[in-house]
Amino acid sequence: VEFFGEVKDFDRSVLGDFVNRFIDKYGNKGEIFDVSVYFKKFEANYFGKPLIFCNIAMNTGAGLISSTATGWGLRQSLRQGLKSALVEVEKVGERELYGQYAAVPEEALA
Repeated sequence: VEFFGEVKDFDRSVLGDFVNRFIDKYGNKGEIFDVSVYFKKFEANYFGKPLIFCNIAMNTGAGLISSTATGWGLRQSLRQGLKSALVEVEKVGERELYGQYAAVPEEALA
């Protein structure tokens, strides 16, 4: 897990472990080879937590998956971004299995 962006004051190993645990729990670790996370901090604050933009890029067997999220604090924005990314990984996997569009029965066309 690699972290980039404007936010520098956080423990990278703790958030890296969080990403790995999240993928182990909700995703398929064998499908995801590399994760890159970009953070951007905005001026807005909510009870001391800054508004954070998070962009996640995952290199998977099906290709590059990207997702974005915005949340109050690093952990919330990262969690929302990971949820979106794992949904996209599932969509790509289903597309590979079933094709781009679902098959339409012949009776429906008549």
